[in-house]
Amino acid sequence: MKPILFIFLLTISIVHLSSQSFDQKPVIEAALRFSTSLSEAQKIVALRTMNDTNRVHWSNLPLEQVSRDGLRLDLMTDDQRQNIHQLLRTVLSDQGYLKILFIMQYDQETNNRLTASKSPIAHRYGQEKYWTWIFGNPSLTEKWGFKFEGHHISLNLTFSPKGVSCTPHFTGINPGLVTKGITSGKYIMYRESEVGKKLYQSLTEAQRMKAHTDTLPFTIDVRTQTGKEALLTDSKGLSYIQMNKNQQLMILDIINAWADNFNPAIVSNKKLNMLKTISSAHFTWLGSNSIDELHYYSIIAPGWVIEFADRDQGLQHFHTIWRMMPEDFGSKL
Repeated sequence: MKPILFIFLLTISIVHLSSQSFDQKPVIEAALRFSTSLSEAQKIVALRTMNDTNRVHWSNLPLEQVSRDGLRLDLMTDDQRQNIHQLLRTVLSDQGYLKILFIMQYDQETNNRLTASKSPIAHRYGQEKYWTWIFGNPSLTEKWGFKFEGHHISLNLTFSPKGVSCTPHFTGINPGLVTKGITSGKYIMYRESEVGKKLYQSLTEAQRMKAHTDTLPFTIDVRTQTGKEALLTDSKGLSYIQMNKNQQLMILDIINAWADNFNPAIVSNKKLNMLKTISSAHFTWLGSNSIDELHYYSIIAPGWVIEFADRDQGLQHFHTIWRMMPEDFGSKL
């Protein structure tokens, strides 16, 4: 299929999907089952107002490196944990839900590895160290939200009669690609990593000179911590309109790698809004010219950003974020 025809058909498909509104009843039912199952002490911790500061702050850091005061998984009953997973499945796609499970599993493996080596920080990690908050009153007629967060995960959902917000959305993994042991070859967040590298490899020398904006700081991380950083408007990098059609298709694939973590009915209109401004998007690359060394890339356009960073602990330590800045934390709902 020719690239132009592919993009046309993709746009038509997204326009069709955007007419299908997300059915909020299942997520409201799941949130209410969880809320009503809580003890009075648990309710004080987990149930907050929409004005609670936890709602509009996020972090991917592990225990002790950031303070979280929601309800942690190991302080719930089995039934309550089942309710949380049902809540996650209502808003995430199969891909997104499995990705979250893998990230949590990897955190347990980090705990196991550090415990075996008698590390003093082993207790910071583990699949139980993830927190939940419900903000407001889950209802079809009111604005409300929930957060699920811990090391390498920050899910921020807001709902109202006007629609659904699903950003900021942070995912991370360490290691993304397992290279030793019986699970050698297992690769989580494959598309996020490999399509970005493939895009950079495809660039001509002239294109690379535009895209390659800086060296890579040792402490590189996702740079849009607040969504108000100057880099979001500086227009540095290689413009989308300066790419060939195959490179533009890779940009679309990168967008889908993040957006497709959510229920299609939630993100179809997000994708459409991203396509509306994609001609103004810029691709940036930090690091060396080698994709086999630590690197960072971003796609920044008016109203949204995607970032991917290899962290300081090695080539397979990924930090990533997707933000729709005007919609973050439901600010436009």
